[in-house]
Amino acid sequence: HSVQLDACHIVRHYAAPVQGNQKKEDKDSGEPKLNEQITAPSVRLVTAEGHFLVSRYEAMARAKSLNLDLVMVDAQATPPVCKIFDFNKEKYLQQMKEKERSKMKSALKKGPPKEIRFTGKITQKDLQVKADMVRRLMESGHRVKCTAIEPTESLDSETMLARFSNLIDDAAHVESGPCVEKKQAYIVVRHVKFGTPKK
Repeated sequence: HSVQLDACHIVRHYAAPVQGNQKKEDKDSGEPKLNEQITAPSVRLVTAEGHFLVSRYEAMARAKSLNLDLVMVDAQATPPVCKIFDFNKEKYLQQMKEKERSKMKSALKKGPPKEIRFTGKITQKDLQVKADMVRRLMESGHRVKCTAIEPTESLDSETMLARFSNLIDDAAHVESGPCVEKKQAYIVVRHVKFGTPKK
């Protein structure tokens, strides 16, 4: 009788940790099931041609013939929904997109924009210097207010601003403007690498 109790105690002693580890693994795993991890007898396979109800073995065979992975994309459906693609490649591309998006968001400076001003008497050479300055500011994550002031009789502020905008339009997204007033005109710009401004 004591031998049987000892045997039960040993079985319970070894069984409990295994069960606990399994629950922990299921809880920690946030990734979809792949290939042999998929145990459903049949799956709904989604392809470019449509979706088909097939056995797990047939879906696996298709994936292997293409040297790709069978990936469960919806485990809650009955039967579960699967797709065939290179899981590691897709995961890598997604990580790169997220990294780039995060980098761009964090690089865009907050706060009021920097301001660059130029007058109607500015030479073309000096105007290009101002445009290069705006490019550097935008590249480093600043929003820039480009303001044309002190128009001349032959050159109004709107035309001045249009000339300046042409020097930076390949690198700039206009956030606001152009705003044209009697004695000045301005636009607020950001670099194109930070995406389209929110409306």
